[in-house]
Amino acid sequence: GRGEQLAAQMAARGKWRNIGATDEAGENLALTLWAEYLAGGEKKMAEARLVPDGALGLEHVALDSIMARYSPGEAFNRVFSELLALGCLSPRRVLATATTGGLPLDGGFLERRSSEGQAREAVEAREWHRVLGEVDLQGNPLRDDSRHLTFRYWRWRGHLLRYAEGDGAGQAVTLIHGFGASSHQWDRAFELLNDGHKVFALDLLGFGHSEKPQLTYTQYLWEDMVEDFILEVVGEPSFLAGNSIGGVTGPSA
Repeated sequence: GRGEQLAAQMAARGKWRNIGATDEAGENLALTLWAEYLAGGEKKMAEARLVPDGALGLEHVALDSIMARYSPGEAFNRVFSELLALGCLSPRRVLATATTGGLPLDGGFLERRSSEGQAREAVEAREWHRVLGEVDLQGNPLRDDSRHLTFRYWRWRGHLLRYAEGDGAGQAVTLIHGFGASSHQWDRAFELLNDGHKVFALDLLGFGHSEKPQLTYTQYLWEDMVEDFILEVVGEPSFLAGNSIGGVTGPSA
């Protein structure tokens, strides 16, 4: 079926496939996993469900080397991101059943936060970014470059990612920002490149107006993201240009 074909394609390209990206994704799976998460918490969920396979790509190799140090909340985000995006697991259910808040349980901070608190914070952050996206899509008439580009959103592995698309036509060009920056780094470039090019610039996961889930961020995560962006959004061969980490990520994708 189509799901099996997608799985084979993703495996061949060495991509991490979140649990929600499987043929079995649906409400029954979501509720089963949520019960498992509530019973065992982040650590047990990571041990059971986040098992890297180095044969499937460099992100798996990187995660395999640091598996004991997954970011707090990573199990929730990697397991439930697509299931939440597809509506298989309701954010209201998470907020209603994960009753423990995000405060430390024994004097620590991020590492010591409860699993239920991590789940609540992840859902609340997703909602914040959804509202931010709605504001972005309304446009900002005060921007002096708004006539040269349009902001859009793309969902990747269940997360909302923002990108800018120019109004030109021609050979595609995709611009990748540097560390601590966003697609706004390339605002002036759109006016220059729109003549003869179809220009794109994206906010990498964790930057700009894209979501910032609790994950182990590696170069390989961003490489996978850029490759998928070219395939799914740009949809044609594209020149890549980047600054700082974008200069590394682009050519490596």
